[in-house]
Amino acid sequence: MSRRTTHSTSEERPEYSRKSLKLFAVSLAWLLPLLGGWAGSPGSNTPDAFNVPDQIQARLGTALARTQWEMHVGGFEAGATGSNFVIDAPCTTKKHGDVCLYEAAVVPPSDDSAWLPAPNGDTINFQGTSALACLKQVDYTYFQTFVNIPSEVSVKTHTVDFSGLDDGARVTIYNSRHPSGLVVDGSYVFLGGAGTADLADLLTTGLNRIVVTQLNDCSRGRLDSAKVILNGMAGGVLPECDREVQGRFILTTKQEARSASRRANRCWAGRCVSQ
Repeated sequence: MSRRTTHSTSEERPEYSRKSLKLFAVSLAWLLPLLGGWAGSPGSNTPDAFNVPDQIQARLGTALARTQWEMHVGGFEAGATGSNFVIDAPCTTKKHGDVCLYEAAVVPPSDDSAWLPAPNGDTINFQGTSALACLKQVDYTYFQTFVNIPSEVSVKTHTVDFSGLDDGARVTIYNSRHPSGLVVDGSYVFLGGAGTADLADLLTTGLNRIVVTQLNDCSRGRLDSAKVILNGMAGGVLPECDREVQGRFILTTKQEARSASRRANRCWAGRCVSQ
């Protein structure tokens, strides 16, 4: 029996080529994200991924510095209602500030338009207004600051110290190592607590976004003060750093970004660093 040999005609080749190109395009679309990750891409584009607004990067520059605290009342949580976005407690507990009560919290994107200056850009000084059914309802208020750590600075210890905390707080750190944010056991501070555990291992050289989620689970919550502590020293926005803008140092991030002519400085433990 003779072997039958089949040859592709010139009419068949274009169809074969189109199929090959389509298969190649699908394969390439699947591989590009992986290749991007190997090349050091910033990671996920999900809402909670690490994203630094351009004006923050420009203002902090390369010095050891941090931005003022900003505040966000939330609203990304499922089932949130009212002006304070109150929700049903996501767990049953008798402990104020319990870790499980944060399960429904959703940290807003860093560049969301609803971020506003905290009552005090250096220390927060927040007083809540929600009246809740104790431990049956919760609301979250979020605070963020960006900290730049130069390569020549070695961070041996890092805490966020609190005073006047009611009912609890959680610290999430975002950076190039943890683009979707990282929370550890020591990130939680309970009612009346004084500060986090040492979180230095979570920080990295360059920009770090520090987010405090203030939890209210009964009556009116508050957070009088939150201080970013590096190597035992508190860093903040202090007017004596810049005589040139004294009296105007509490400017919001957005206000400062609107005017390139405005200069401001940051202090870390009394050391002036230009931004």
